[in-house]
Amino acid sequence: MIILLHGYNDSASYNLRFPLIARRGNRAGFNIATLVLPYHFQRRPPQLVEFDTGDCLFWAQRTAQGIAEIRALTGWLLREGCPAVALWGYSLGVGEAGLTVCHDARLAAVVMACPRVCPRPAVEQLAVRPRIHRRLQAVRALCVPLNLTPMNLKMIRPAIPRDRILLIEGVHDAICSTEDIEDVWQAWGQPDIWRLPHGHVGICCGFVLDLTGRVLRWLEPRLNNPTTRTQNK
Repeated sequence: MIILLHGYNDSASYNLRFPLIARRGNRAGFNIATLVLPYHFQRRPPQLVEFDTGDCLFWAQRTAQGIAEIRALTGWLLREGCPAVALWGYSLGVGEAGLTVCHDARLAAVVMACPRVCPRPAVEQLAVRPRIHRRLQAVRALCVPLNLTPMNLKMIRPAIPRDRILLIEGVHDAICSTEDIEDVWQAWGQPDIWRLPHGHVGICCGFVLDLTGRVLRWLEPRLNNPTTRTQNK
């Protein structure tokens, strides 16, 4: 079983691209599940037009809720007889997948495409609208203490062997820092990493030729041999 995790408010991928990945995965012999992360899409309360308002407690709570739901779904699948479960996430979904894999050794593998390694004011830095850009200094200040906690993937370590972790980095990614991805790659013992000459949107929206096929081929031996563990060197 592969659990697909979407990016920040990426309803297009969830509704259009994930079904295509699911059909491709089914043809390759895998079951596919998707999970709507907390406060996204139909799970966002109508009174919350925007939920990234600089509230650190809210940010941490929704992340913790997402991790709890991923772990609950993983546990249910294993109890129902599924022999192996892997996570495959994009952007924000990767952040929660990464935090999950650092606390749950039951996972057979994780694919982290354009991972959000740690809190950064990327939206505020890139924003054209003055109202959003004005938040830059405040959000940047909030990120400093958060990055000293386990919300920063560089501060924690995975609970599964490194040969079952795949990082996908967009060399031209302006949203998820390539420097952060390289740092977590080093911190996690240099697992598999694909450095692709694309940006964030290109990878997360499926514009990379046969990336889905490549990922499925990478996952195949890890899901078909879930009890085989290669020890970290």
